[in-house]
Amino acid sequence: MKFYIKLFSLILAAVISTEAHTASKTIQTLSLINLPKSDDLAAKVINEIIQTKIKPISQQESIITAIKQQNIEFTDIHEIKIIAMDKKWRLETEKLGSSPINHPLIKKLLDRTASKKLRSIKEKQRGLFTEIIVTDNKGLNVAISDITSDYWQGDEEKWQKTFKVGPEAIFIDEPDLDESTQAFQLQVSITINDPHNNQSIGSLTVGLDLDLLELLLEDEVEVSSFNNRNLLNE
Repeated sequence: MKFYIKLFSLILAAVISTEAHTASKTIQTLSLINLPKSDDLAAKVINEIIQTKIKPISQQESIITAIKQQNIEFTDIHEIKIIAMDKKWRLETEKLGSSPINHPLIKKLLDRTASKKLRSIKEKQRGLFTEIIVTDNKGLNVAISDITSDYWQGDEEKWQKTFKVGPEAIFIDEPDLDESTQAFQLQVSITINDPHNNQSIGSLTVGLDLDLLELLLEDEVEVSSFNNRNLLNE
């Protein structure tokens, strides 16, 4: 866990050192931990993951389209309905071993083109990503690579400190063991914007496998091989 805490500080440093506008928003939600110069390479590697692997996902046409469609569909949805849908989702997660007829909400979301795209992206990252979650402007799941423990992310910081902050927001949560994936991960969340007007339309959360990150940070060549591949379009 000591390594995970250090890695958490490295990612903060990477974001803060390379994006001044984003940094101001990040500092509003997270404490800044100063790092010695010996950690510059690790900070650079982490920042490359954010800039070259996470942000491009938010620009995928299938993702943007799916969010816009759901934002229209749920324009007038009330909180009571959102809570009911979230409860239904949680109940369905308890029946995953049975017929798909017992979990229609989950199946519908997993069958979406955008969810299939996320699964493809995750698989091509060779274990670096533990999960990918896309939400709408209410914090409801739009697309997922894996089944999440809940349907509504709007009551969590991953949505509140990205979508509600603004177009350039980045939120990095503390390392933890994710219940749905059973992996130690660090979640990096960003706001998803409409490419035509830069208005916030949703959020993206990517879980990073902390054990693999540790290995990558120990092997600069291996990290370079990751960065030299255009995994989004393979």
